[in-house]
Amino acid sequence: MINLWQAIQEKKNEFTKSYRLIANYIEKHSREIAFLSIQELSSRIKVSTATIIRFCQEIGLSGYTEFQKEVQELIRKEYNDESYSSDLSNPLEQSMIEVQAERNIRILQEMKADSSQLNESIEEAAKKILAARRIYIMGLQGDFESAYSLHYSLNGFMDNVMLLTLGAGNLEDELKNVNEDDLLLIYSFRVYNAQMLNTINHFIKRNAVVISITDEGSPFSAFSAVSMIPKHETPSYGSVLKVTITRALVLTIKRLLHNEIDSFEEKGGYHDMLMT
Repeated sequence: MINLWQAIQEKKNEFTKSYRLIANYIEKHSREIAFLSIQELSSRIKVSTATIIRFCQEIGLSGYTEFQKEVQELIRKEYNDESYSSDLSNPLEQSMIEVQAERNIRILQEMKADSSQLNESIEEAAKKILAARRIYIMGLQGDFESAYSLHYSLNGFMDNVMLLTLGAGNLEDELKNVNEDDLLLIYSFRVYNAQMLNTINHFIKRNAVVISITDEGSPFSAFSAVSMIPKHETPSYGSVLKVTITRALVLTIKRLLHNEIDSFEEKGGYHDMLMT
């Protein structure tokens, strides 16, 4: 495994104009590149796919596939280093429980201080969920627990919610009947996954709605009709944010559903239906 940034910097003075374009784009859009095909990257930078492959080889990699793996690993390492260094920089006399509690309180306070856009997104997402024929929920790796929690909560009062999982049956078979009346809700924090992108594209091709609970800078927010993105400055693993947004979303859906029932009953409800 190479040090990607170091390899680029060491060669930068020798790069051709096209190579410099690629290097500059990588530095500014590393998260996005992690899940772009070579054709998509070629289109964005305006250089040929062959030039991109030669660039990868120039910095010591076999090709674009290995390059993407290096970028994904770099993002994962930077996130882990950022989070753990924040934890370990606290005074030794504090217990780890105190450290984590104070950190989570700070994260939630930051999210609360800048929550107007998030509130609007949760409200809009709840409306789209209630309007959908079928709701598919997906979260991979560290996000699966949050996806399962939302699925469990919604199943308590809705009968059209499905949890998508890898390795449990054929995912293609589960999704073959998706249409424009359906909705996909994804959880995706920091460590983005190509399988998630493939699933999103499957729904988009069928004109279905995609909404996301994700972090700032996520490449998946660009594919989402609604993105629920918490604002915060303190590095976070995402757990406390996901729990808070999930609970707020469930309660918003229940409130809207309750309002619909109240409105229906005020207009005569089932009595009028039976009389007509």
